Amino acid sequence: MKFLLFLFVIFYFKSSNAGKVGEAFESLAGMALNDDGSESKQMSSEEFSEKMHTLTDLTSNLFAKMMQLVPHSENVHPPEIEVKTYSSDDGAGHKAPSLVSSIVDSIGGIPFNMNAADIHGEHVCVREINRALPPDAEGVSTLKKCFRYTNARKCVNRRITPAGGRETIRLYECCQGYTTKDIMEDGCRLERSNDSTLSLLNSDSEGQVTAISYQNTVFYTLPGIQHIFDWEDGQNLTTKTGDTIYVSQLPTSNGLIETRLNCVPVVNSIEGTGGIVHEVSDPMIHSAHRNLMDIISRDSRFTIYKSLLDESLQDALSDSSKLFTIFAFTNEAFEVLSKDIKSQIMSKEGCVTDLIKGLILRGGHCSRELHTQRAIDGNQLAITNSMTKITVMGSKIVDKDFVAENGVLHVIDEIPLREEFLSWKNTLRLYNEDLFEIVDKLPEARLPMPLTIFIPENNSTVEMTPEMALNQIAPGYVHLSSSRNKITTLGNSSLFISSPPSSPFSFRMSGTLLPADSLRIGCVTVRRSQQVCNALMHFTETAFHFTTETIEQYLSQNPEFSKFYNLWAESTISERLANHPAITVFAPTNDAFSNNFYRRLQSDPQALDIFVGRHVVTGKYA
Repeated sequence: MKFLLFLFVIFYFKSSNAGKVGEAFESLAGMALNDDGSESKQMSSEEFSEKMHTLTDLTSNLFAKMMQLVPHSENVHPPEIEVKTYSSDDGAGHKAPSLVSSIVDSIGGIPFNMNAADIHGEHVCVREINRALPPDAEGVSTLKKCFRYTNARKCVNRRITPAGGRETIRLYECCQGYTTKDIMEDGCRLERSNDSTLSLLNSDSEGQVTAISYQNTVFYTLPGIQHIFDWEDGQNLTTKTGDTIYVSQLPTSNGLIETRLNCVPVVNSIEGTGGIVHEVSDPMIHSAHRNLMDIISRDSRFTIYKSLLDESLQDALSDSSKLFTIFAFTNEAFEVLSKDIKSQIMSKEGCVTDLIKGLILRGGHCSRELHTQRAIDGNQLAITNSMTKITVMGSKIVDKDFVAENGVLHVIDEIPLREEFLSWKNTLRLYNEDLFEIVDKLPEARLPMPLTIFIPENNSTVEMTPEMALNQIAPGYVHLSSSRNKITTLGNSSLFISSPPSSPFSFRMSGTLLPADSLRIGCVTVRRSQQVCNALMHFTETAFHFTTETIEQYLSQNPEFSKFYNLWAESTISERLANHPAITVFAPTNDAFSNNFYRRLQSDPQALDIFVGRHVVTGKYA
């Protein structure tokens, strides 16, 4: 099959249209060399641009015709083609990439091609709209995209440059007097009748109108006939009374575009001689004639929220050219916070200065469309969206879809605080009150900010003293990794960091060494970590012991290891370990030695060296 298709492509390139493509390529090649191989006169950027556009059109038509000859399922719909943006530099060197990309787009987007996207069915009419677009100083952008509606198909071909832009929209819709349940599958076979719903249209109006209704009640009227496929996502519609309606359009799971007006779904559209009626699923009680800042200012529930908006945010939320989605908390939600957190928020100090920015998204998002995404402060905002409730970082949306001309506002019942907003002292008190009580009494001079605190989950076997408390704290943020060798605590302990080796069994099962589940500091396992305000907290299984001595010093100072230390001192182990800074010693106590065995080792230097060496391994093992 592939071979036959290859022969078909070769045959088709010999056609007249393919010949024109070849001529266009030769014309472009001729700008660099003459027939005799000598350099030709440099082609101007305008001539180059014109020839490249000619080549783009020819290749687009050629590949479109080729695809029409290849059998395909009518249920396969063209993929979306991404926007490509290039430098705004006007030099000829930058014009070529954008023009060449148009050729690639025309080939890669074969099903999109205006002709290839034709819908062949009964009573299907085609309407084409061409319009100029304002220039874009930021660069060159192209958009080629087809949208599938129940009763129409809309293909957009848009190109904008710093000099200006053009847009071609081709609409495949039912001809006058006909309708359909799915234009892609059935064409437009059904004859349209003037439904009784059309009585909602104002017969006294001059010309045709578009009505937005719910259960035979008209909420808004628009001038002229406006189909849902005439609108675009993010567009604001102006009604005959001056109100604003926000349009939201997103594809559903089956590929059809769903339209919402002020976040209320359009469930049916009925067209007649007097105009068209769009029926919505719920009453449209929220008007979008105000901006987001107006909504916040006029609602007494948001007085505290408003006071926390700085000047730049107020300007942004008043700008009708921008789109935002806000999760606003009420005064009541603020009052339930702790006194410490409220003080930090109101003073805009500490770690909660970006609280508001962490609850604002770019773009207008109705409640049904909400999902986890990045807020304007750069952090991910965790959103769960089910049929029954929507939560934002655990806070429930209790009032939704307040639509403004520049976005949408949702009301949440609690203020979601990220872990990094929380006070480190409050967090420490929550997890280890004994350690907190001692640390809270320490002079601030002994606690340089920020801190890393190692919180033992169980300190019942350790008498927590101020010195021991300082031994659980390190200056700065200590992020643990296997590449870090050691840390030094405020108690002057130097602790090594290691990761437990992977199990040989797991290696045999998987064929690869599995990463360690956790790291160890000294011989203490780190369970988990948490970032809070001005502190990084690592939760450990036990408290640290002081480790100011070397192993040799430790052995010399502990009487229970005196015999092993004497053997250590008499051996050559220190010289042999000079190039091994990290070791693990399995030290026998005095009770492990019989008198005869101990004297025999002392009398035989070689046996002594072997014995001591067998109790020492290089590396750190807990």
